[in-house]
Amino acid sequence: MSPRPIHSLRARRALTLFEVLLAVALSAMLLGAMLWFSADIANGRRRAVEAAKRSLAITTLFDRLETDLAFAVRFDPHYGAGVVGGPDRIALLSRAVLPGERTGAGSALGDLQRQVVRFDAASRRIQGARAPAADVTGGPLSTVDAEIFALRFRYYDGSQWLDEFDSDSDGALPVAVEIAAWLSPLPAWAQVGEPDLETTGDDRLTFDVSPVIDAEAAASATEGLQQQMPPPDRLRVIAVPDAAAAPEEGPAAGSARVGSTATRVGEAAL
Repeated sequence: MSPRPIHSLRARRALTLFEVLLAVALSAMLLGAMLWFSADIANGRRRAVEAAKRSLAITTLFDRLETDLAFAVRFDPHYGAGVVGGPDRIALLSRAVLPGERTGAGSALGDLQRQVVRFDAASRRIQGARAPAADVTGGPLSTVDAEIFALRFRYYDGSQWLDEFDSDSDGALPVAVEIAAWLSPLPAWAQVGEPDLETTGDDRLTFDVSPVIDAEAAASATEGLQQQMPPPDRLRVIAVPDAAAAPEEGPAAGSARVGSTATRVGEAAL
């Protein structure tokens, strides 16, 4: 048997230009799919970590404020109102058990703590400070490293929900405090600002229901205000044990109030 020509063996081992281009294209497609899959896993992990941080931050905030509201004071002659708040902030004076011995003229006030919580809409971060009430600096302001898209406080005085509250001027602690948090990006139509309502002399929010506006128009205005924000992702209504609801006329109203404020309304995850 005669040996095969060398040029014939070389011709069988060679690849055509089309085969080379096809191999390069398949390799590029495979590499792109692997990179996309890796990036998707990384993005999913990042989203999961951020969601866990948001949930932990809100849960910690709820629990901390619930504890402080359970021991909140209405007024202190040295430090003023015990509960002062707005739609994006709240400041509390509450009693707390501190370790160690306290001596000196202010030792009797040593367990009085001041906590301030506010929401910075620009940075989408919750900021807070906690320190003894005697500390004139108020303690260092710390920022929670979790993006929160919106945070709202409301205050129930026994008859209506308010956006502003001062336990000194109102003469009582709030019956309940509502905390609503939005952990997901808000739609473009959402309005985080305060609703366009009128305020009376005692800072109660009221609708301008004049004689020229009928009940149907007022109901439409109320519905429009409720549509300014989507439902919150986390919501908790905290009852204040030491609060005394403002008196209402009639025994039926008093019975209804007792039934509505006797227990704490639990947290709702919507």
